[in-house]
Amino acid sequence: ITHGDLRVDNVLFQESSSDREAVLIDWQLTGLRNPMYDLAYFTASSLSTEDRREHEQQLLTGYLEEVETNLPGYSEQQAIADYRLTMIASLTMNLLATAVLPRTPAANTLILALLQRGIAAAEDWDALAAIRSATSR
Repeated sequence: ITHGDLRVDNVLFQESSSDREAVLIDWQLTGLRNPMYDLAYFTASSLSTEDRREHEQQLLTGYLEEVETNLPGYSEQQAIADYRLTMIASLTMNLLATAVLPRTPAANTLILALLQRGIAAAEDWDALAAIRSATSR
């Protein structure tokens, strides 16, 4: 089960003197998807291209450790292939969001930033080639 819209503005953070917690909100798009969908969506949407490139491997490694405990037999090789395949998700979802976002300068600035991040992530991971390969089988 994936969240479906995992981006930083759907995470509430709380910090105490001894702990940090993150709570996911906005569960309308929850569904059965590829297990790497949420991570790809989050990294491509919520991080600047520079920050994603700098921290992506560390985030991917930590996420894979969690996935491994919940999905025995799901190999790192398959997970990375799936991450690459689902990297286009943020771009697709943010293109669709243009239909419902208000037409304001702030919304336009936001959507352009999200689209630029999504394009960069799709290019970095050659996501179109992954999709073509997956659909030609």
